[in-house]
Amino acid sequence: MSDNLTNYTFEQVAPPLSAKHLWPLKGLWEEIFKTSYDGQMDVLEGRQRDYSQDLFYLAWGGPRIAASAHLTISKAVPVLAGLGEVATATEHRGQGLALTLCRNAVRDFEQGNGQAIFLGTGNPIAAKVYRKAGWLYLPGTGVMVNTLNRQLPEEFLLGLFSGSGAVTPLIRPMNPGDRVSIIPLILFGHPWIALDMNAELFSTRFFVQGSCMGLYPRYEKIIKDQGSVWILEHPASHLPVGILSVKVISGDRVSLDGFVHPFHANQFQPFCNFVLGELKKKQFKAVVTCVLENDFEKEQSLAQLNFASHGTAGEHCCNSVTLKYKEMLHVL
Repeated sequence: MSDNLTNYTFEQVAPPLSAKHLWPLKGLWEEIFKTSYDGQMDVLEGRQRDYSQDLFYLAWGGPRIAASAHLTISKAVPVLAGLGEVATATEHRGQGLALTLCRNAVRDFEQGNGQAIFLGTGNPIAAKVYRKAGWLYLPGTGVMVNTLNRQLPEEFLLGLFSGSGAVTPLIRPMNPGDRVSIIPLILFGHPWIALDMNAELFSTRFFVQGSCMGLYPRYEKIIKDQGSVWILEHPASHLPVGILSVKVISGDRVSLDGFVHPFHANQFQPFCNFVLGELKKKQFKAVVTCVLENDFEKEQSLAQLNFASHGTAGEHCCNSVTLKYKEMLHVL
C-alpha cells in the first residue's frame, strides 16, 4: 500500500446496509453520476439477497466515503459477476483508490472460483484504470470483461455457450437473479440486427452496446409497467439462452419481441409458442411485433407462427442510424 493509501480506511460491506453506509454511499453515487439511485434501494436494503450476492468495497477518507465499487455476483450462475458504481469523490482522485477497490473485488471473486466480471464504461480515463486491473473491451461494445483465466473476452463468451445447444432449455419468468446472467447473452454477436425492440436492444454485430449492469433495468421497467419477460434457461448451467418480452399496448393488445442465442436458433419458435399460449390464457386478443426490414430470418420464423404483415411501417433511430421496420400481427 502506498503512502497515499495509508490515509484511508478500506472496508467491505454487504446488504442490508446500515444508515452509516447506505446514505453516504447513495449520496456519493448521486453526486458523481448525476442520477437518482432510488431504484437501487431493493439491493441496498437487502431485498434481493436471494438472487444475487452484492458486495460494496469502500474507502473512507475521514468521516466521508471517498471511493466505492459494487460487485454483484449471480447466485444462479456464480461464475459471472458485474462491477458497477466505481466512484471516487472529486477531492480524493489521483490516489489510486478506484484501482485498489477494483483489485480487491477481483481478488475476492477469483477466490470464490469466479470466471468473468463485466463492467461498462465509455470513460477513457476510467478504462485505463480498469485495464490495469485486468479488464479488456469486448469488441462491438463499450463493455469490458475481466476473464480471470486471462482469455480474450470473445473467446470466453464462445466457450461459455459452447455445447449449450445440445440440451433442451427450460422456460421461466425473468427475476432479479438475471441481473448479471443476461449480460453474456445480450453481448454475444447475434445475426439478427434487432434483438428486442421493446427493450431497445440491438446486436453487437451491428451496433455498439455500451451498457452492462444497465441492461436488466430495461426489462425490470417492462415488468413494472404490467408487462412480462420470459427467460429460456439452460437447465444445467442456469445460463439464460433466450429472452422474450411482452409490453402491454392497450387492454387486449400487446407487443412481443425477443431473441435466442444463435446456438439455440431452433428454440425460437417453441419459445414464442409458449409465451403466446400464456398470453391467450390472460385473455389478450392481438400480439404485434416490429421486424426490421433486413431481419429476414426473424420475419420468416414469425410468419411460420402465423404472424402476418400488418401494413404498418415505421422508422426507429439507433445510434444516429435510421432503421426501417414493419409491424407483424398475430391474432390469438
